[in-house]
Amino acid sequence: MRYAPLAVALALWGAACTTLLQLPDVPIPADAGSETGSIDAAASETAAGDASDAETGNNDGAIGDGGVDGGAECSPGATQCDGLELQTCVATETWQSTGAVCPYACTAGGCVGTCVPGSMQCSGAQPQTCDGTGTWQSSGSACASPNVCTSGACASPCATGATQCSNNIVQTCTAGQWGSPMQCAFVCTAGSCGGVCTPGAMQCTEDGGTGGSAQSCGANGTWDTPVACTGGLPFCLGGACVACTPGAVQCSGNGIQACDPAGGWGSVTACTGQTCFGGACVGTCMSGATRCAGNSVETCDAMGNWGSPSACQNVCTAGSCAGSCTPGATTCSGNAVETCDSTGNWGSATACTPPQTCANGACSTNLDAGADACGPVEICDNGIDDNCDGKIDCADPECSGDGGQWACTALPATPGWTIAAYEPSARPACPTNFSGAQDQVISGVTAGPDSCGCNCFNTKAATCRGTWEWAEFSTDSCSGAITSGLPLTQGGCLSNPGDNLAQASWWKGAATGATTVAGTCSGVSAVANKPAVTASQGETCSLTQAGGGCAAGFVCAPIVTSDFQLCSTYPGAATCPMGTTRTSLYTGYTDTRSCGSCACGTEDLGCVLTGAEFFTSASCTGSACEISGSCAKCALPGTGDTSSIQGVFTNNGKTTSCSVTTGAQPTGTVTPNASSEITICCQP
Repeated sequence: MRYAPLAVALALWGAACTTLLQLPDVPIPADAGSETGSIDAAASETAAGDASDAETGNNDGAIGDGGVDGGAECSPGATQCDGLELQTCVATETWQSTGAVCPYACTAGGCVGTCVPGSMQCSGAQPQTCDGTGTWQSSGSACASPNVCTSGACASPCATGATQCSNNIVQTCTAGQWGSPMQCAFVCTAGSCGGVCTPGAMQCTEDGGTGGSAQSCGANGTWDTPVACTGGLPFCLGGACVACTPGAVQCSGNGIQACDPAGGWGSVTACTGQTCFGGACVGTCMSGATRCAGNSVETCDAMGNWGSPSACQNVCTAGSCAGSCTPGATTCSGNAVETCDSTGNWGSATACTPPQTCANGACSTNLDAGADACGPVEICDNGIDDNCDGKIDCADPECSGDGGQWACTALPATPGWTIAAYEPSARPACPTNFSGAQDQVISGVTAGPDSCGCNCFNTKAATCRGTWEWAEFSTDSCSGAITSGLPLTQGGCLSNPGDNLAQASWWKGAATGATTVAGTCSGVSAVANKPAVTASQGETCSLTQAGGGCAAGFVCAPIVTSDFQLCSTYPGAATCPMGTTRTSLYTGYTDTRSCGSCACGTEDLGCVLTGAEFFTSASCTGSACEISGSCAKCALPGTGDTSSIQGVFTNNGKTTSCSVTTGAQPTGTVTPNASSEITICCQP
């Protein structure tokens, strides 16, 4: 969003320039009659000296919005008048004072005019009255001789020695006629020059600093009460409150905004595939984004870096854990087998062909159809004497004898415990008879701390500030005191100071010191290196169906291959029986590793103030006359009138770059998720 402080400033400068340059021809008659009595010049200038007496502050609408209403919504960047005060619509869509006050009149969100409405003056013999827009208008006919125009009205010839104001000129009565015009440096009031500044001039009490104030020079040539720059316009620039310091950057959403030369935030440049932090695009992803890494979810952190993966119980799809089963697992649905697909969802059921029935996720044949139905083979996990030898499952040598694949084990199999085949460091296909739940597990989670760095961003540039004093002399010796001075800021422009560098004068200046006004730097910590998380990646495969035929406290289970261990698992923390090895397994971990805050600061610029340049423009552009420590004349063309001043600084080659003052330190650890703990007890 952009604001209009520069437009406001130009409007005020334009009004002031018009005041300085509008010098009407003042006739000085060759002869005139005498005048007795005195002219009450002060009365003629009452309206000019008190802007509040005229209806100059009509709230006549705003640029881009309706009339004045401090609580009404508005379009950011629009301007309006509130009396003589200029207001700007800030980012929150509310009106806020820019600190600029029009010296004469405010119309349609801008300063206008060269006089206070209702005041009167003379332009030669023509009486003039200032209208509601601050413009001089002829009032009636010119005064006919022997009458003269006095204080904006026709009157008898003036008294010799009396004075009056015409525009910004003092006229003195000689032989009954007004003549001897003298230009005032600032304002003409009550027939004499006065004031300390040119109406319409603006200045900052602390140029470019947060919490500074804006001041405007009123119609009477004195500085108005400073207006603090706060809220949506917290900085002072060129005598007006603005939203930001030129060159500063900030984050808006996930994009960068830069402050333009007029003190307004520019358009947003999106950080594509990165994260905006501290006014810069950083990292390799947008904060909060997720993605799948195998069967785990990775989340982009606040610095735009992918975090450590968090394992999904079933499957990772489109950056999130999903599904209701582990791909490849099987289950029974009636007399049909369902298989879990790659998305973690149960697929279509495949019916078992009679006499087969579905048991433990697979189609199998039960040969024990009755007392007379004996089969040749003992099935080891159905609790039935299939071959009619009077022995069930593990009690039958066909299951547990030489060459048998089953055995009685003392592993816990009470409710809550599950017999499982366990592979601690790989994830191969599950062994035969272990076609139940297949869970991916981890153990021995370790990781080193992050290596941290610090990125410095200049949010407000350092600058130079000093006071330059100078004086005008009548000879080239430039001898005498140097007392007139103004505070100057490097790169700043002091508009309409009211000083007139007459070409016939000699000038000399001197610096009273220059200092560095520290800028501000934001330090943003960054992860320079994130050590990989190390952990044993294993799996457990649940036993499809345990057999019978074992003594109390034992369970009939298959003998596993050498790649696996026969174990029993329990969800949560539990104690293992004697003779078994206990291990804590997990399905995920939390990585809180990051880097703490850091700080940056600006360098000392080694400022030196060598002089001041005086310009004939209101914006420190065009022809300039430099006043240095040497006695010299001003070489400007024309009258030499100035309307802006700029300091001449050097900084001895220093830069405004930021440097790290406090480094970032690593924080956080990698810990298994306690809620996902699985106790596993394994046979030695």
